[in-house]
Amino acid sequence: FRNTSRLCHACRGGFSRSAARAQCTLCEDGVGAASILLLLGTLAVFLGFAALVGMKLRSFGTGKFDNQRHRKAIHATLKRIILSHVQTFSLVLSLAVPWPKLMLDFLAVLSTVSAISENANVIECLMEGEMNHAQAYYSLLVAVAALPLVFLCILGLYWRLLAPCAVRCACGVQVITCGTKMKRGPLCLPAVVPVATETNSDGDDGHFTPSYADMFAASITLCWYLMLPSLMRIGFGVFQCRGIGDPSVEYLVIDMQEVCWEGRHMAFALGAGLPMLLLYAGLVPLGIMLRLHIAGPSRLTNPNLLLRYGLIHSGYRPEKYWFELVVLIRKYIVVAASTLILSEANQLQVVLAIIMIALHVHDANNPFGRTSPGEQLLHRYEMLSLLLLTFLVWSGLYFTSLSHLCETTQKGWCMLLVISVLILNVGYMLFVTLNFCTEWSKRSCLGSMLLRPFRRQRQRQHGGKEVEISVGSEQAGKAHDVAPGSCSVGIRMAGKSDDDNLSEMAELPEASDSDRPDMGNNPLFRKSEKPALGQTEIPMSDDWEQIYDENSGSYYWYNKETGESQW
Repeated sequence: FRNTSRLCHACRGGFSRSAARAQCTLCEDGVGAASILLLLGTLAVFLGFAALVGMKLRSFGTGKFDNQRHRKAIHATLKRIILSHVQTFSLVLSLAVPWPKLMLDFLAVLSTVSAISENANVIECLMEGEMNHAQAYYSLLVAVAALPLVFLCILGLYWRLLAPCAVRCACGVQVITCGTKMKRGPLCLPAVVPVATETNSDGDDGHFTPSYADMFAASITLCWYLMLPSLMRIGFGVFQCRGIGDPSVEYLVIDMQEVCWEGRHMAFALGAGLPMLLLYAGLVPLGIMLRLHIAGPSRLTNPNLLLRYGLIHSGYRPEKYWFELVVLIRKYIVVAASTLILSEANQLQVVLAIIMIALHVHDANNPFGRTSPGEQLLHRYEMLSLLLLTFLVWSGLYFTSLSHLCETTQKGWCMLLVISVLILNVGYMLFVTLNFCTEWSKRSCLGSMLLRPFRRQRQRQHGGKEVEISVGSEQAGKAHDVAPGSCSVGIRMAGKSDDDNLSEMAELPEASDSDRPDMGNNPLFRKSEKPALGQTEIPMSDDWEQIYDENSGSYYWYNKETGESQW
């Protein structure tokens, strides 16, 4: 700290001020380390954002559209749960609490990809000479307030200009659109959009073709959701003032040399901080909820609305589509407590009360439902997240009241508590992320990519004729009697119509017993001995013909009139 500053609050040259803990941290290795940290954090955020957008596009752009499947998609709700937990966990760790060094180090790693408010303070390391924290903060405030608008323009150029003009690479896949067929569409949908069914979807045979406008809106919604906690923290910081001696004069906590509510502080508070909070924390979520309310029942069935705003209401019961506002208010109060309440004990008491109330509200409203196994799973994950956050805040109360003992007689107990908090939360994040990836791979039929190497083998087995190998929900309901939304595997001979085409179930090449996956009783993958003709039940119709399939070693029935096949 600089000795000549008010209450020794300002930092010396070569140190940057942490917005989360009001401490001076050394700029290790000067400009180089600060720049590398900022670039790595930016790159990680960009890659994560691109991955989430690509997964969402693939989820909606492949196979038949099934509104029940997308509205109740477990992976989409798991994504929101894990993002919300990481954001709230980072916000609680940013409270003015004497956390042990291990937890502060974990916060530094976590905030590298989750909090702009913490990473952006390394910009002070790029400044030379005596630090002016108020000037650096005001510059940061304006930059962060404009950042979502900059992303809005960049995403608009990408989805409205670059993506429609994307060229195809040699393999015929549109790299920019993740290999998904897309179309042009209106940015503004009708006030009440029609309810989607299999017959009125805008693609062939009930398929939904996303528009560039849909992905633009979905990308902006995701960008806003990810940036909201950091926008709130930086926006509230301009209102964090405290008095020293004379209660009529208050000073900015970020820089105690800056007098509040006069001069440039008043200008930045009313010109940047207040509009920023009103726009991003108020108007945007209320606008989304109003749009969903006006849409009525179509918000649950229309593919355009589900793609654009499914992040906000997917997984919730139809009558609880607004429940994400409750989650946002919970985050708002945590952010407000961390910036507007100066006492660390009072901060923790308020946050603990809010999380306990959130536990009761979530259990009482039951927003996900509890009838199906998927709904019960989501309910348990959200309740577990709140319980882990409660344990984290309780640990903060312990560290605050007995911080001096953690360095003396209770050092071992404090370390055990820290390790328990980190293991439980990291384990929870990894477990939910693993379940998210598993559910998404099921929904997107990831196996289709794995079957591409067997295309040439199928061509050779069918005399060099062109064979289409498909894995996806588009096979469902055509010739295999598979439920819509499931991933079916089949081959199709080119040059034949749907009625005359003989579709057979494709079997993976032979593998050893140790390598072969356990498919259980799944009839699509069951290997059977060659049965005698007539061993299976014969359908009661002369149109059916029994044909032996050499690849699977089983007989199947083929209807000569309808082209339908059945094992």
